[in-house]
Amino acid sequence: HLLEVDLKETKSALITPYLEVLASAGDARALPSLTRLAASKRPYLRAETMLVLGAIEDSRAVDLLIAGLSDPESDVRGAAADGLGQQRAPEGIKPLIRLVARGDAVSVKAIRALGAIGDARAALVLERQLDSDNPVVRRYACEALENIGHSSARDGLLGKLDDPDAMVRYTASRALGRME
Repeated sequence: HLLEVDLKETKSALITPYLEVLASAGDARALPSLTRLAASKRPYLRAETMLVLGAIEDSRAVDLLIAGLSDPESDVRGAAADGLGQQRAPEGIKPLIRLVARGDAVSVKAIRALGAIGDARAALVLERQLDSDNPVVRRYACEALENIGHSSARDGLLGKLDDPDAMVRYTASRALGRME
């Protein structure tokens, strides 16, 4: 039975397919195994585990994802952000906002997750990202604000219609069109 696999006895090459099966099942009974994998010394296993946790609708999975946002490895933090976005977990808003504030490579994933959650509490932080030096950050901030649909974002998005980056201009225009 897949939920009772002894992961210490499982070869590394078999763990990823095992995780993919757990993800497709989305079964909370897998949480004890996933909890052990989330504490693995191998960063790729922790990252894969975060992605699987995104498919399991259970508060314990959300707690593990939030903990994953503090992992020392950026791939794990990014996967945890993806998982929280997939879960649309409002409990993740504050830790995701802290991750955005770090301004590292994972902040884009945190911005996307906040957009997926769609809670207006993130609007102000996302509006600030419209002024980032990074056009990718600005573009994803536009998308996230579109998903949130908060009226306060309209002025910031209007300002991005003159952005030097064509994709930012397009995304801001699309966001404004869908918010009307």
